[in-house]
This record gives sequence, C-alpha cells and structure tokens, in this order.
Amino acid sequence: MALGHASPNFKDLSAELFAPVRMRFSPTGRQLVTASFDGTVCVWERTADTVTEWECYATLEGHENEVKDACFSASGEYLASCSRDKTVWIWEHLEDTDEYDCCSILNDHTQDVKCLRWHPSLDLLASGSYDNTICLYRPDPDISDWTRVAHLTGHESTVWSLAFNASGSLLASASDDKTVRIWKFTPPEQPSAFSGTDGTWTCVTTLSGFHTRSVYSVDWCHVTNLLATGCGDNHVRVFRQTQVESASAPSFEKVYDDQTHTQDVNAVLWCAQEPAGHNATARILLASASDDEVITLARFQEMGPSNCV
Repeated sequence: MALGHASPNFKDLSAELFAPVRMRFSPTGRQLVTASFDGTVCVWERTADTVTEWECYATLEGHENEVKDACFSASGEYLASCSRDKTVWIWEHLEDTDEYDCCSILNDHTQDVKCLRWHPSLDLLASGSYDNTICLYRPDPDISDWTRVAHLTGHESTVWSLAFNASGSLLASASDDKTVRIWKFTPPEQPSAFSGTDGTWTCVTTLSGFHTRSVYSVDWCHVTNLLATGCGDNHVRVFRQTQVESASAPSFEKVYDDQTHTQDVNAVLWCAQEPAGHNATARILLASASDDEVITLARFQEMGPSNCV
C-alpha cells in the first residue's frame, strides 16, 4: 500500500515547519521533535486527547547549520540534536518551567553528525558521523557535564544510522561502506546489571556482502529481535540472530530480502506490539520510505513477512 495523502483526521504541521529533516516521538507519544534545515529543533505537544491538536511549544536554537537528527531519551528527561556543524547538543527538560535548556555541547566529531540513537533504558547516547566513527556519551556527575565513554572506529565511510537491541547490549551501525556492524558491550568484571557506562564496546560481527550500495537505515525490533536495513540498492532486508552462536560473537542470517522500492531506501522502522493474550501473536509492521516517494508497510510474523499492506 503506497501512502501519499494525509488523513483529514490528522493535524498537518507542514505549513509550520521549515524543511524538516527528521522527526521522533517522545516515549509517551505526547511530544514530537522535528529537526530542520534552518538549524532549529521544534518540540510539539499534543494539546488534547486526540491526534488532531498539536502545538509547537519550544523552538531550540543554537546549531550553526542544518540539524540532521533529534530524539528523546528513554526517560524523557533529555533531548539530543546533531548537526552539519559537527556538534551534538544535549537539552535537559526542566519540569518546573516545562522548558529545554542546553546542558552540553559535544565536539568530538570532525565532520557532519548524521544520526543519533538513545539507549533503550539508560541515559546513554550514540552518534554517527560523516567522519566514519561512532561516539557514545553519558552524563558525568563529577564534572556536571556529558562525557564521551567510547569512540568506535572501523567503518570505511559515513555512518548513516544506528540502532540498539532491546537490552541495549548490542548496537548496530549502517554505513556508506555497504556494511552493518554489530557492536557489543563488555563490562569490566561482569556486573550483575548492564550499566552501559563502563567497560568497552567492540565490533563482534560485520554484515558484509548482503548490500550492493550504501546502507542508509537500520532498525532493531525490540519484540522479535529482527534487524531491518534500508539500502541504496532499493532493497529492504531483514536479519535474524541465529540460535547457534558464541557468547562473544553473535551471528545473523538473512530472512527477508525484497526490492520493495524503485529508488534508494532511506528509512526503515519497526512498529511492534507485544501479544495481548496467551494465544495471541505479536503484531509487527515494518515501514520503509524511499526516494521513489512511496512508503510501504510489510506485516511480519515470527518467521517472516506475511504480506504487504
């Protein structure tokens, strides 16, 4: 099913934005953040118990060039933005005034910062850049600022997209070098709970030979553990972590490969809901967007797609 027109039941924000590059919902779904070509970040809030009433209640300024990505942390306490100006900004939500205050500007990348992704449960932020590297950041109470805890190298070209698995112990990175790398967190002394802020991140698997052009998007389903990629070869692919694997190096097999589009696939995104009852199955959709101006939705079951809708 190609989606080309907005429903009259939904609020159209297009007239109020300057060329938005990317948008993300908050964990509660009541806020929406948009990253824009004009260098601003806008935070929208649903003003009623319907999906039709949205209001821009905060415009965050400071980046010197177009904003490439913006997203909320899992706790909702922080908002991160990245830009062509090579910086990552961390904004803290002030509950008493319901405003956002910039609490850190991170300058570790040497080129455009293309993408961001928060850890699913911790205040740990990953950023990918045109400089081919990934940085991970966390707040450091000792200096009242954010600090870089990892600098991941290995990609031979731009890092376009990032995705954590459900536990946050694995991080996937999609690159212009036609590969997806899987990075694994290793704690220093095997603590009982994953902290994400100590230990090391190491590349344990590289998915190479599957994509014939740049990999622009990657997303990890937190219900099925399926990993989806969108590629410049017009294909959408899905990978499943195999049952037989070593503890240190997980392996993946390709379970779905379809030339869904006629041009570059720029984004893939899972929408998954846990099963509601004992005999129910998870309802899983995979959306993909392309330069061909088409959005496709594929419905997945545990072993693969059942049909496109």
